[in-house]
Amino acid sequence: VFEKNGIKTERFGVRYYPVDSDNGEDLNYADCAEVYRNYLINNKGLTAKAQANKSDLYVDLYGGVMKDTSILGIPFNLKTEITGFDQASDILDILKDGGVDNITVNYNDWTNDSIKNKISTEVSPSGKLGGSSAFDKLISKDDNMKIVPSMNNFKMDSGSWGYMTLTSTAIRVSNAYSRQSSYSPAFGVAEKGVSPALLTPNKYSNVFTEMLESYTDEKLTSIGFGDYSTKLVSDYSKKDPSSRSKTMNTIVDGYKSASEKISTVFADGANSYVLPYVTNVSNVPVYSSGFNVTDFDIPFYQMVIHGYVDYASTPINKSSNSDETFLLSLASGSQIHYDMTYADADTLQDTEYDDLYYSNYAGWTDLAANQYKKVSSILSGVSDYTITKYELSDDKNVLTTTYSKDGASDVVISVDKKNATATVGTEVYDLADCIEGGLTE
Repeated sequence: VFEKNGIKTERFGVRYYPVDSDNGEDLNYADCAEVYRNYLINNKGLTAKAQANKSDLYVDLYGGVMKDTSILGIPFNLKTEITGFDQASDILDILKDGGVDNITVNYNDWTNDSIKNKISTEVSPSGKLGGSSAFDKLISKDDNMKIVPSMNNFKMDSGSWGYMTLTSTAIRVSNAYSRQSSYSPAFGVAEKGVSPALLTPNKYSNVFTEMLESYTDEKLTSIGFGDYSTKLVSDYSKKDPSSRSKTMNTIVDGYKSASEKISTVFADGANSYVLPYVTNVSNVPVYSSGFNVTDFDIPFYQMVIHGYVDYASTPINKSSNSDETFLLSLASGSQIHYDMTYADADTLQDTEYDDLYYSNYAGWTDLAANQYKKVSSILSGVSDYTITKYELSDDKNVLTTTYSKDGASDVVISVDKKNATATVGTEVYDLADCIEGGLTE
């Protein structure tokens, strides 16, 4: 017990839900997914928000970043445009011309404070990216383009008004400031420099309140909160401690308030406690880490939320096997998701965005459009159905998903990874134009 004067969490508990079959058939993970979905519906307030006959291409765009540069031999750390507002508009126009009817965009780092990795709660578009007029033009660009201006206030490199690192950083068990270190993948040691500070949970309510006030004042209809939907921080400060459970409740209150005031609440990944309050979820994994010894992967998360919350896969162009990720996304009922930047990889070098080296839009818009059109043809008709069965062939190459809806006949969709085809009923779709690098057996 690390807390002073006893454990702060009021109650710990484990729930068990025995699962039985009414018709004597064997039970499987689909039955467990249904039980968990019903738990979220009956106990947590999950409601069906997925629209019928709807399919979106999900795109993450990245606005600006700080980059070390030299002027007359003097080093400066300057704001650098990666995807300005007009450039973002150009990318979306290219996708629309390629046949993409509906796009959901998660726009990151678009204010000066967010570019500098400070806490950013005010709708104040960066002049470096084009300023307010260009931002307003982008936001109102097209009714079929949902632009979500997200702010990720989970951590900060330096303090700002109301959020100073000395007073607004979470405290570890060791009584040290909680900072999130980055580690070298080659040597496993912490990288040099001061790591970002994790914002203390007792400031979360301020962040949610200030963001919602600013977004509603500017009449924005979409909002995203970054890492708040997937990460929990404990704070062991003496003055105002917060357990993970208390932090979770604070986050739930923030998302609930957002859902009551703003029509689109976007989540970059989503733990179960925020699912009742979000309309869109991206970065839903389509395969496991592979670290555990298992026979095969199943899309359990997707089986729980399909037909209730719109969701997309992890970025296809980020994957080491983009073809496999695309086919698994299709088999799990996921929308297509891409990371895109306007700047070339050399601009991203030696910045916080250097891991987006793959994301230049020019190499991906044609493939993304082809994949979207094919996925839309196959999946849009079952967008408000639930997944009631997921089966793999003996060789694991054919993935068969059954979609069900009250008052409608089941729809069975099979994806053949080896031959790059999808079958819906008696109709076979050739996926060859959706494959970027060739399939592996």
